Amino acid sequence: MAHEEARHKYKEVVLEIHDRIGVVKLNRPKALNSFGGRMLIDLAAALRELDNHPDTIFTVISGEGRFFSAGADVKATPKSSAAKDASFVDRKISFLETKVVNLEIMRSLIDHHKVLVLALNGPALGGGATWMPGVADLVFAAENAWFESPFSRLGLVPEFGSATTLAHHIGVHRSNQFLMFGKRTTAETMMQHGLVNKLFPSEDFLPRVVRFLEEQLSINDGGSLLEAKRLQNLPLRKDRVLAVFDSLNALSERVAEGLYEKRFQDQSRKMAHQSLSQAYKYIKLDRKGQVFVITLDHGAENKLNLEFCREIIGAFHTIQATLGPDFEGAVITRGNNPKFFCTGVDLDCARENPFMEPDGFFPMLHTILDFPYPTIACITGHTFGGACLFALAHDYRIMNADRGYFSMVPVNLGLHWDGIGALPKAKLLPQVARKLLLEAYRFTGKEALVDGVVDAIAPSTEMDALAEEYANRWKSKAKMNVYGVLRGELVGEPLQKLKMISFVHGQRVSRPIPGVKL
Repeated sequence: MAHEEARHKYKEVVLEIHDRIGVVKLNRPKALNSFGGRMLIDLAAALRELDNHPDTIFTVISGEGRFFSAGADVKATPKSSAAKDASFVDRKISFLETKVVNLEIMRSLIDHHKVLVLALNGPALGGGATWMPGVADLVFAAENAWFESPFSRLGLVPEFGSATTLAHHIGVHRSNQFLMFGKRTTAETMMQHGLVNKLFPSEDFLPRVVRFLEEQLSINDGGSLLEAKRLQNLPLRKDRVLAVFDSLNALSERVAEGLYEKRFQDQSRKMAHQSLSQAYKYIKLDRKGQVFVITLDHGAENKLNLEFCREIIGAFHTIQATLGPDFEGAVITRGNNPKFFCTGVDLDCARENPFMEPDGFFPMLHTILDFPYPTIACITGHTFGGACLFALAHDYRIMNADRGYFSMVPVNLGLHWDGIGALPKAKLLPQVARKLLLEAYRFTGKEALVDGVVDAIAPSTEMDALAEEYANRWKSKAKMNVYGVLRGELVGEPLQKLKMISFVHGQRVSRPIPGVKL
């Protein structure tokens, strides 16, 4: 009797079937979908499952969050276990033993029978920019996506056949320029070079890709598409497999020489710092030692729309990926002017886009509550509506002593969603929560301090210094890697409520969101 294979339990990818389209989403957004943890094992299992699926024609690989993938997880990358005084061969073989999963991923991609579509929802860095694009049948990208290959800067070599596979698509000279010099290249430029087939708007990127493929299946015969793919890839397979072997051999030689390690560490730290200064549309992200400062920068009032919320989520994930576990650190969130901190959710956006709150605002609150480092809200001015919950999600709150009100008015506007009272209930005394939620009381800075809504008040000119003092005082509490877990004991109810009513980029986490009166 044939052994029945147990279904794989996915932890770090999301596998979905949309009729004849299989979708695999890399699901380590807090680590920018870097190749660590169990993600590559889960990806290999998902590719195998879809390869054997009787109905699917397309296999789409995309990412959750702001990045498609940041490539190798520097903090989790296996090092050679050989002793420093081991022979060259011992060091080389020790390193090769850590790359079995990578070889299986490349084999799974090269030998995949379905039409393999790469859907780059955001930036692709290192292996994320080279391994898969070179062997995919089609590459679609969001308009804000970019590619970057830092191998030379890190003292490494192009990995897993990418020198050969990219040259197949964009030519030897362009491939050399991209891989050798590592300059960041936009998706639009890569489309001009021939690596990217089509660009899609960043908003609702993956649903647009799926709809486009559904349209193609309504016009074209699926069996013909699969046969065209087979014939196209048949003469390329040997070159691709050999390229994987050759590049792995070159990489292991480089590692065994031991010349790259210091450069790799130095450049990795420099690149992590540079990633913080990348262009944001609605925020500014700065670093002062182990303290990170997010400045809201969406006009004077900082009204929260979907993209704004996602940028804040992305900033918190970038900070967490930069610090890693067992390190001290803290985050300050501040307004960009002394009149307003934030005036809450943009109700016009919420009316027009049903995913504004479940795919933006609610996950943003959950991200801050679940963050493994101390957080400080520097409430520079007026704070209205959902911005009150935004501020309450932080561990500490410092408010402008001279200007600004702190007020929620859902009771006056007829607004409600399941869990709206969970954060005030967890963070404030019962009579103060009642005052905030049911009476729509306007707290001045002094009143907010007396009632415990904020931890401190300061003149606008002194707020940043006080926030940094709080951050530096408490940043060491994250070193034992239990800060977020312990916070979860205090705010368990709002965490659970927010999870239940959140979507993850259009996909429901648990149950339908209740109706919201706007």
